[in-house]
Amino acid sequence: MFDDSTARNLEPMTNATETMTGGPAVEEHPEPVQPETVSQPESASQPDSAESQVFAPETGGVGASDDFATALENFTTESEEAAGEDNVIHGTVVKLTATHVVVDIGAKSEGMLPIAEVMDHEGKPKFQPGDPIDVMREKGQTEEGYVNLSHQKAARLRAWDDIEKAFNEKKPIKGIVVDRIKGGLTVDIEGAQAFLPGSQVDLRPVRNLDGMKGHTIEVAVIKLNKKRGNIVVSRKQLLEEEQSEKRGKTLEHLEEARS
Repeated sequence: MFDDSTARNLEPMTNATETMTGGPAVEEHPEPVQPETVSQPESASQPDSAESQVFAPETGGVGASDDFATALENFTTESEEAAGEDNVIHGTVVKLTATHVVVDIGAKSEGMLPIAEVMDHEGKPKFQPGDPIDVMREKGQTEEGYVNLSHQKAARLRAWDDIEKAFNEKKPIKGIVVDRIKGGLTVDIEGAQAFLPGSQVDLRPVRNLDGMKGHTIEVAVIKLNKKRGNIVVSRKQLLEEEQSEKRGKTLEHLEEARS
């Protein structure tokens, strides 16, 4: 016979047994659980040109510990900076250091940009203290409290107007060969980087493309995609047009001589 105290003593043993065996008895034929189907996002279409590049934007978010006021402040700051991304600021060079250029932009704090952005193809700075310079404001500040700036972005924005005009009016535009890359050359056109294919450098194949570096040349803009930042130019096209024009004038002179 078991009294109440015996029954109570058995309860912990029963619970311990369930714990060791993984709980209560499992059904012999449990119903299979269907896995949830996760829909896969559609793959983004890839550019149809090798010259195009795809950039993955950086993503970020506000942590769960941030309060509403902090989130609102961050959003407002980012919105103000984004709204001013296309605004070119007319500044004045204050000084040049070994790594940066300090610029007076008429704000509470002076701005700073990498010295590499103002170097010419010979490695010399294109600006000196007191010179005017166009810049665009970047996000954030340096550790010293300077506003981050970019001269290249401002120059590129200005250059696009001239490049688009040359493209639409089919007129030549000048550029400086700054580097040799795979398949051709990089040409700097007023701060914007254009691609000159090796086959478009001259009427005949050029074996020594390195010899073109540092030369100022006239080119025709044959392809333009502002959204992707692609500019493709040709020097060969201008040379062919010049050659054709000379032939036409020669034929005119021959006909006049015959008459």
